[in-house]
Amino acid sequence: MFGHNRNSGISWMRDYGDAFHKYQSTTDIRGRVKEPKRPLGYRRSVDSYSIRLKGDGSMGVECVLYQTPVVTFYPTGLVELSKEGWSTISTAYFIEEVTGYSARIFNGSLCVSVGGIETRMTDEPLRIMNGRIENPKQEITHALVRGKTNIVRKQYAEFLKFACALVRLKAEGFVVSEYEETFGKAEPHSARNYVAMPEGLHRPSYTYFEADVLKFFDLVRSDGADKHVAHYKAVLAMAHSFGVNTWGQGYKITGCHIDEKTFKKAFDNLILGFHRDELFIEKHREVGDIKKDPYKKYFEGGWDRLHSNNVREG
Repeated sequence: MFGHNRNSGISWMRDYGDAFHKYQSTTDIRGRVKEPKRPLGYRRSVDSYSIRLKGDGSMGVECVLYQTPVVTFYPTGLVELSKEGWSTISTAYFIEEVTGYSARIFNGSLCVSVGGIETRMTDEPLRIMNGRIENPKQEITHALVRGKTNIVRKQYAEFLKFACALVRLKAEGFVVSEYEETFGKAEPHSARNYVAMPEGLHRPSYTYFEADVLKFFDLVRSDGADKHVAHYKAVLAMAHSFGVNTWGQGYKITGCHIDEKTFKKAFDNLILGFHRDELFIEKHREVGDIKKDPYKKYFEGGWDRLHSNNVREG
């Protein structure tokens, strides 16, 4: 056994022998818990850290964080790490305390280093045998297709020119009356201010994000006699989603303001997300090469739903 970390009372376990000895030499706590539990660290922390035998006859020893068996030692020498959906700092600390393996949260993922190899943990248990990860995750990142981005951006050059001129003209912001004249009065008890306006462009987590993106690009790509009206509506939507509120007397919202730089950046992000499958390619990294994917946001949440459901128009 090795020394204690933090203030949990948990000791680092080298192997199954250490884990089984800890289980056998620890007495149950009864009475104040719903069912008998054996503490893994300090007895006062049994609700947070406990140890038990795996209930499948394998004689595996499970080290449990709250309700999750995060670390399991087997008589064969196999060590399994499991997060069961919990990519948290607490889980990373727990893995380090129990096993001595380095663990951290990186780019929203729980990553573990063993024998000089670092890997992200997935929903599948991470298997470690003889100090080596048996099933490391090969990293996939995304890169822009060279030259393709500018070709796609040119499709929107006319709209962007119109939008930037309008944003400069409306340096004081767009007022509430413009939104009401264009989209109708806001509904006071609705989750959406203007139902007819694509207003959730900045929130991929929202359930109506996909529909709003499609509605927005319909306006942007309008090429009929009323295209400038459509473009005007698209600019109002952008200001509402990515701009800031303007305020009047009595802390009353008077409208929205957006500057040209913010508009261009936000619109470019929408282009990249909308044309995701044309503009990005997957790249496989070597096992153990953990880096941030700068374009990950376009492959999760609302953007992923938009493309996975095949609702994006060409």
